[in-house]
Amino acid sequence: MCEQKKEMCPISRLIGQPVYYIGRAANMLDLHFGEDVVVPDRISGEKHVGTYSLHVQCPWRIINLEKGKMLLGSLDFYAPSTGKLAAADFDYNHFDWDVRGGNLFDEKAQKWFAGLEHVTVVAARMNRFGDARIDLSNGDRLEIFVTATDDGECWRLFLSAKSTTQLVVNGYAN
Repeated sequence: MCEQKKEMCPISRLIGQPVYYIGRAANMLDLHFGEDVVVPDRISGEKHVGTYSLHVQCPWRIINLEKGKMLLGSLDFYAPSTGKLAAADFDYNHFDWDVRGGNLFDEKAQKWFAGLEHVTVVAARMNRFGDARIDLSNGDRLEIFVTATDDGECWRLFLSAKSTTQLVVNGYAN
């Protein structure tokens, strides 16, 4: 898809953009890149976002090859935070992964983002199956894996302020 013509690939627009935000909406990764943009918000009136929003609803991970570490992964949404797990009264049968701050993603994403000042995208590409790779200037890498064969949305990239879709990847991306 974007292997041969990288300069024409919408994901290449992220190159040079700083990492602005990481969060989630339920089990969807919400990652923003670029400069601060103010957009209307139906709850608070307005909110601050990055120029580009990346919403990922398929398996993904953030790794650092130099350190030999996986820093975050999509299944972290469903694991309890270290604080929850260490609690004497913790019970998996009553663990609600969607409670803010209670899962491993919420814990690790906050720590990961705290060290990203001045970190920018140095490479962004995707293959014919819709898998994507975004390399950061600190050696971290986001890898997105399309694992669906139906027409369901796996991930999308859009301009935050305009909600203008730049790219939507479905399960049958090839």
